Amino acid sequence: MSFFKNYYQKDGQGPPDIDKLILNFFKKHTNKVTKNNSNGNLPSKSMFLIGFIVVAAIFVIQGFFVIQPAKQGIVTRFGAYNRTAETGLSWYMPIVEKVQTVDVLNVYDFSYASSMLTQDENIVSVELAVQYKVGNAKDFLFNVDKPIHSLKEATASALRFVIGHTNLSEILTTGRDEVRQKVKKILQETLSVYKSGITLLDVVIQPATPPEAVKAAFDDAIKAQEDEQRYKNQAESYERKILPKAQGRAKRILEEANAYKEQIILKAKGDVSLFLELLPLYIKSPEVTIQRLYFDMMEKVLGKVSKIIIDDNIKSITMLPVDKIIELGAAKSIEDYKNKSSNKRR
Repeated sequence: MSFFKNYYQKDGQGPPDIDKLILNFFKKHTNKVTKNNSNGNLPSKSMFLIGFIVVAAIFVIQGFFVIQPAKQGIVTRFGAYNRTAETGLSWYMPIVEKVQTVDVLNVYDFSYASSMLTQDENIVSVELAVQYKVGNAKDFLFNVDKPIHSLKEATASALRFVIGHTNLSEILTTGRDEVRQKVKKILQETLSVYKSGITLLDVVIQPATPPEAVKAAFDDAIKAQEDEQRYKNQAESYERKILPKAQGRAKRILEEANAYKEQIILKAKGDVSLFLELLPLYIKSPEVTIQRLYFDMMEKVLGKVSKIIIDDNIKSITMLPVDKIIELGAAKSIEDYKNKSSNKRR
């Protein structure tokens, strides 16, 4: 190492100054050869061996290189891919091989903007940004000529295809995220087919703008859509408020109907049982049974109405409302009872 200590760079880093080392080596030994020639002596074989060793050492030293973190080194031999050098110290064969370093972790982006024709034959201005990184250094350098240019062309093609199959109203309002997803999917598929070595990270679409000539009309259309959404939200809120009440009322009516049905069914079953009990009696004495049923029915019917008794033997009609007479009699009995009670107290 003492041989190279005078030829290191001033900052103390990196390999020795090879040009200076070679120049001084040949200058020193050329003077020795010239001196030997002047004395009539030929250079010894050791001089050629030393020269060969020095040149070989320089050749080997120049082949060392370091790959920084987040990068990959692509080694080519006579222009063709040979191997991939990962992070750290590596060696290649000078003159025969070359090394290209590619950053595989850095995120790159570019923007694209243009006016395009929509599916409903309207013109819209669209701008988007694409974020990507190099995923495979070998594919990036060898599979596609000018991969970044190809990426931009593929982006323009994918965006025009999606916009051309989408209506303007969707692009300006609720369909922007769907457009972004479609563009990203088509672009990723295209890069995979090309094997470009580029990894697509994200696609961001800026709000699209309509042509100036119809901008006012589209602003009104957007406002109408916002009003539509607001009215729809109000209707849904009213529905959530009224529907539970209506459902509760419907359930209550249904339960009442079921209860009434059960009541009628039970009553009908009771009537059937009653008639079945009367059947043997009717078979034995029909007239008596019919007369009894008649009296029972009249009692039920006349018990709920006002009754008037008319005597056919009296020429002048005298109407006696029996229910009123009963009420008056009951009232008089109650009054007499009160008077008797008061007299006893005295």
